[in-house]
Parts: sequence; C-alpha cells; structure tokens
Amino acid sequence: MLLPNRKGRSRIFDHKKYWKHCVGTSIASYMIAEETGLCDKEKIFIYGLIHDVGITVLDICLPDHLDNVYKMQLQRGVHQIVAEKIVIVLNGITHTEIGMWICQEWGLPREITEVVGYHHSPLIHGDIGDEVKIMYLADSISTNYYENLLGTKTTFIYTDKMREALNIPKKFMDYIAEKLPEEVEKINKNRFLEF
Repeated sequence: MLLPNRKGRSRIFDHKKYWKHCVGTSIASYMIAEETGLCDKEKIFIYGLIHDVGITVLDICLPDHLDNVYKMQLQRGVHQIVAEKIVIVLNGITHTEIGMWICQEWGLPREITEVVGYHHSPLIHGDIGDEVKIMYLADSISTNYYENLLGTKTTFIYTDKMREALNIPKKFMDYIAEKLPEEVEKINKNRFLEF
C-alpha cells in the first residue's frame, strides 16, 4: 500500500484495488476537512494514504493470512475486520492494532498513531481527535467504494453519531460517496496508481 509501484508478498490480494481504497480514503478525508475546517486538509490527506499501514505489514510478514482474509471477503462477503479476527488467530488482532504498533515502533506522532489504530472504532476509544473521527467517516465511504471494486455485496454503514458529532450533513456524505470513484479515477489517469 505504501509503495504503489511494488507488490507485496501476498499472491491473490489485489494491491491495485486496495491502493485505490487508500487514495479514496485520502480524498474523502480531504473533502470532509475542507468542508468542516476541523483539521488540516493536507495532513489528513497524507494520513488517509497511511491509515492502513497494518495491511502493508500483513502483506510483508503474513501474506498467506492476508490472502485468506481477502478470500473470505470475496467468497463470504465478510467485512475485512471480521475476516482478520477470524484468520489472524493472534487474539483477534487486526490491521489497526498492527498498524498502531508499527507507528509506535517508528516513533510517529500520537495523532498519526491514533488515526491508524482507531479509524475503525473511534467510539470505544474515548477522547480522540477530530482527525480520527474524520478518518472513520472517510474510510467508511471508501470501504464501500472498495467493496464495489471487489464486486461484493458488502456494505459498511458508518454510525450517524460520529457524523453528527462533527456536524456533517448526511447529504454531504452522500455527495462524497457519489464523487469518490470519479476523483480516484482522475488520480489514476495521472498514472499515480498504475503498477
């Protein structure tokens, strides 16, 4: 994911489609930040690119596990987090915990570590910043885009509580979801996403 011109070690995981999800998350988070002014839109765009660094770690260190997660998503329509908890039998660990660990090991700022670690479950982690909340919403929108790229019938539904906490109208979230494929393809046409 972090190196879009190189493949990892997994054999069936679709790196191109997943990279589009990361770019989609960046675009959606940028649009939310721009609309709300709640955080730096350039920073949150970068955070969107690295929010799933735990997937990269899985791809390098546990490629067979990542392939099994991917198969479960495609064949059973299981959400990625659920599939990770089933496949990676290390106490139900997911890419978010792995990503948070690597951020801590690298000494990255707390804000980045929290975005990486809490973007799937911000409500259970107490006092979190607006960046995590925005990433949660952006990742939710982009996850649905990604599931569509995979051809699954899976839909990830974000909690309205988070949207309302940031005072973001549902209509704006729908607008982002509608615009996202077109915006990702604009970047793709600039050869940024080609392998």
